[in-house]
Amino acid sequence: MTFGVLAMTDVSGSRDALDLASLVLTTTYYSATVVAVVLSVGLVRRLVDRDRFGGALLVVLGATAAIATLSNPLYAVWATVPITLVLALMLPRAPHRIRPTMILVALITGTALGFLGRIPLRAWISNTGADYIQPEQWTESVGYYGALLTTRAGTPAGVIGILIVIALIVLAVVGTARAEDFGSWFVSTVAWTMPVLVIIGAIVLGTHAARYLQPLAFAPVLALVAATRSWRAPFRVQSVVAATVSALLLIGGALSVPRLVGASASPDPDLTCVTDWVNASGRTGAGQFWTVRLPKLHVEDPARLVQVDHELNGYAWLVNREDFEAREVSFLVEDAQTVEWRLPTSEIPDEVIGCGRYRIIDFGDATVPLGPQHS
Repeated sequence: MTFGVLAMTDVSGSRDALDLASLVLTTTYYSATVVAVVLSVGLVRRLVDRDRFGGALLVVLGATAAIATLSNPLYAVWATVPITLVLALMLPRAPHRIRPTMILVALITGTALGFLGRIPLRAWISNTGADYIQPEQWTESVGYYGALLTTRAGTPAGVIGILIVIALIVLAVVGTARAEDFGSWFVSTVAWTMPVLVIIGAIVLGTHAARYLQPLAFAPVLALVAATRSWRAPFRVQSVVAATVSALLLIGGALSVPRLVGASASPDPDLTCVTDWVNASGRTGAGQFWTVRLPKLHVEDPARLVQVDHELNGYAWLVNREDFEAREVSFLVEDAQTVEWRLPTSEIPDEVIGCGRYRIIDFGDATVPLGPQHS
């Protein structure tokens, strides 16, 4: 429920914002990795709490790490590194050191196998992630994430979201200090060390993507399930809290319904203009990622719109690679989010068709060659 309330504070319309909780609804932004990280924390906690050695759980943990890393190496950053650090801190205090040691072996081995499994699949992996590592840009990274935080703090909903995260992190730190057993200590510690390590890592590596900070949204929530004993408030307090939360959820849902209904029921004349023109042309064109995604989804043949960058190189990201069998295009689709094209000076449009927020740059019978693919 807390995570749902946190997601309700995500109100920005920007694709580049610290609206991290709601990203779990979008498979594009690593929802499977988020689930794998939370599952791994639960498995480790179960292994720590068990009286007997849990061989089957160790296998499940290793398999989870291997599959998750194979799918997305971010698992290693979000889960393997923080969990390894916390378990290493636990070793000197553990009565039976062999158990956290075996957990570490299973987690690290699974992660390593996941990385090894990516090697024979490298021909089908568009982006290894190596290009995102730019430690020399750490100062720019600080400014970038700082600006995102300032923007989020500029709205009442954003302030509420920030306060929720801070409160959860404080609760996690208190849980670490007061934990009565190793399982509670482990979950509480992971709940605050994971977001801290991810923030530090994102800055040190010079990254510029809000989605890499998703542990800031889901990891602190683990503080609420760290303690083995739940706090029971008086019945009257429980009733008031339940009624208040229910009312907030109902109000939030009610306010969202008109917007959702309006968005789904109202036709988009600009989009219709583009798709009708592309369908009628029978030709192949191109557009940049944020511009062409929606028209590409609605045209009769998605291959008629090739995803490219501003230099007309194929942009192989979340698209069917067969699209790039087209070696040339005869029109371009652009909008306000389109980066200025870098075209040969000899390429002069035959006509520019206005479609509301879109423009179609039509070269007529002429064609423009596409460059090599990248991601």
